[in-house]
Amino acid sequence: MAFNLTSNTTIEHRGAKSVFILSTGHEHSNFTVVLACMANGEKLPPVIIFKLVNIPQEDFPDGVIIRANPKGWMNEDEMTWWLENIWTKCTRQGTNPRSLLALDSFSAHKTDTIKRQFHRKNTDLAVIPGGF
Repeated sequence: MAFNLTSNTTIEHRGAKSVFILSTGHEHSNFTVVLACMANGEKLPPVIIFKLVNIPQEDFPDGVIIRANPKGWMNEDEMTWWLENIWTKCTRQGTNPRSLLALDSFSAHKTDTIKRQFHRKNTDLAVIPGGF
């Protein structure tokens, strides 16, 4: 997600020499939002990963988990954290000995380390190919 989504459409009189675009100046500042739900429709806590060294000391809505890393996106460390702190807690509440997690094909979801960690937690991964 971007903090400031600039539009590729402007409204100005035809032939205008300049077109001013309102902006916050953060067109290239991004953050990652991790959303997930269980097959029964239960929503898992959303996680927001900011491109920062430290977690911002702001008021965020209850139930939203804030993380920070230098890149601001999901990586192997963040995926491991999510597995241990979100997925494992949610799947232990049920009685099923195995779980299936469908993920998109982002590279951090498919590393051998992540696959092994999910396997140890009795979770099978189904990776949705890109472009669909």
